Amino acid sequence: MPGRYILRLDDIAPNMNWTAFEQLRSVVDACGVRPLLGVIPDNRDPALLGYPPCPTDFWQAMRRFQSRGWGIAMHGYQHLYETQSGGLLARSAKSEFAGLGREAQREKIRRGKAILEARGLRIDCFMAPSHSFDADTLRVLKEEGILWLSDGFALYPYRWRGMSFMPQILANPRKLPIGIHSICIHLNTVSDGKMQRLIRFLTRHAASFLSFEEATRRLSRLPGNRLLGVLLRRAIISRRH
Repeated sequence: MPGRYILRLDDIAPNMNWTAFEQLRSVVDACGVRPLLGVIPDNRDPALLGYPPCPTDFWQAMRRFQSRGWGIAMHGYQHLYETQSGGLLARSAKSEFAGLGREAQREKIRRGKAILEARGLRIDCFMAPSHSFDADTLRVLKEEGILWLSDGFALYPYRWRGMSFMPQILANPRKLPIGIHSICIHLNTVSDGKMQRLIRFLTRHAASFLSFEEATRRLSRLPGNRLLGVLLRRAIISRRH
């Protein structure tokens, strides 16, 4: 199967770079691409709160996007970092979850999920801020009924520690011959050049994009799936330097 992609948009909250969001929204609508939105349930991050407020009803917009097949993932709870743990993936040196006790994590996850559900959103996927989570995070997510995580290194969706993972390796659009790859974009800080590269990629390869729901049906039992993902990530990182 040729390479497929998911467009993942992080830090979606009432305060954000709405100019960039609307620019991209018009493109994905025209291309028929349905992104995965990482929505912060109760944003308290001072840096993110400095962005403009949503010009319309934010939660109504999120419900409308989900009704059109866009994915909604819970992006942490308040987006406030409490530890310096990189968690199981060691991609960052800060975390809202990794390194906290299990019950402290449960309280955050339970409250975040309740907020999103009270706003009329269905939640079955989690995105950890800064990609940082630990074994307790996974256990609590499973116990609270959130069975997918947008993260991890692999070529295709996989099962690990009782959870299903949607791999996330790419931070920039890149054509790959095989695999299902989430392209992680932070609209608040995206440069004009990166936005234009993303728009060109979306326009040229729209038929290769999957919605999150479509991608969940493609769990892989390919031997070496995760190992190949790790090797691919290392190759991509080495080419940046």
